[in-house]
Amino acid sequence: MQIGYVHVLESKELLLNLLPDFQLLREPIQVVFAPGASLLEYAYMDAEGLRAIFDSMTMEECTFSHSDELQAWIDASAHIHAKLNVYLFLFAQTVRAAQQYENFYAALNYLRNVLPDAKVFHAELTIPSDWKLWIGRIVLDAMLTAQRRLRKDLDRLFEASREQYPNNTCLQRYYLLGTSELHHCAPPGGFAFTVQPDKLLAGRDKDEQAEALSAGQTHLLPAYALTRVTDLIAFDIFMLAMSNSVVKRCLHCGRWFSPRGRSDTEYCDRFTESGKRCSEIGATLRFEALHKDDEIQQLYLKAYRRMDSRKRQLKHLAPKVKNWGKEARAMRRKCYNGEITVENFRHWLDETTQRT
Repeated sequence: MQIGYVHVLESKELLLNLLPDFQLLREPIQVVFAPGASLLEYAYMDAEGLRAIFDSMTMEECTFSHSDELQAWIDASAHIHAKLNVYLFLFAQTVRAAQQYENFYAALNYLRNVLPDAKVFHAELTIPSDWKLWIGRIVLDAMLTAQRRLRKDLDRLFEASREQYPNNTCLQRYYLLGTSELHHCAPPGGFAFTVQPDKLLAGRDKDEQAEALSAGQTHLLPAYALTRVTDLIAFDIFMLAMSNSVVKRCLHCGRWFSPRGRSDTEYCDRFTESGKRCSEIGATLRFEALHKDDEIQQLYLKAYRRMDSRKRQLKHLAPKVKNWGKEARAMRRKCYNGEITVENFRHWLDETTQRT
């Protein structure tokens, strides 16, 4: 069974083209993404958040009484999922494709073919009354299983194998690990490449397809056929390894990420429990950890926090606190250079941070 294709564009980005009978949308969505970009996001998506999305999606679809209203809602939510993450979109559409079957067991048989990680029920099981909701949970469970395996693959490829093969490139390490050590890996015979149009021409006869191609309305591109949902994960990891992109472990949250700007960036852009991004607070926390035994820095930080708290309570003090900050940093520099003593610096901070 085939669910679609993934193309490699000249820009080295990937183009996902799912077949219309898998997408079930009025206008099929095409998703363009950089190798590894959506993959690294999907690897660390919150399980409870995904559970809420899938439960809400499947229950919402059961509330529509008119097919036109349901189709409009499916189209809208599919566009939202596609913008959030290509894997969220892919697994969500898997739910919808399975729910189109009128028979529960036919839906389970479909999942066996397209989603090998799905824990499907035995034939003798009593059909649950809310079986469409069950389909959503089965796909979610498979999505979380694939996510756990993906995290292990990332650890092996970018950390364990780097220690084992320190002189080899990422692609070479990928080859050396192979299917014996990577769950999401190219099959032994390699990926099944073919040539397909970048815009699906399903439903058109040969003359219409020929006209569309000659008019430049669509173009033939190398394509990798997707027969299972997890095939895209395997291909994405392969392309990430082949691109030799920089992939690092965030020094704050410990998760893998690919720097979008400067390659020497040490912190990802994911949100922390405090609501701030790792890139916002990571550098500050690391600096403080490195200077925890630095008396000069600790004196400065204590005074800074005192002034910052005062500024937040009394907004009109912002300009004064800003000027104080410049002077405090200049005094700290003098202390580091030996121009003033630590006691001098402490005395200056005490005097300048007193309430007036």
